[in-house]
Amino acid sequence: MSQTLEATFDGTVFRPTEAVELKSDTRVRLIVTDQSTADVFDEWQALLTVNKEDDCAAVQQALDEMDAGDHGTSWKDFDIEFRQKHLIN
Repeated sequence: MSQTLEATFDGTVFRPTEAVELKSDTRVRLIVTDQSTADVFDEWQALLTVNKEDDCAAVQQALDEMDAGDHGTSWKDFDIEFRQKHLIN
């Protein structure tokens, strides 16, 4: 049986992003292909039912910034800013 799956690698283990139809402890062969941000963006854009140009431009800009080394806002900083903005203690 052959399946094409997407997964994330946490540094130790590959974790499928969807259900896998295999019994536990089944031996498999993995062929790993790193998915570029451009590929992800193209797939996401193909799933859109309506072309939202502003959204696409914003996502593309964020992906370009990530490719240039910008890792965005840390969860801690986001949480602080979000709580302040929405007056949450």
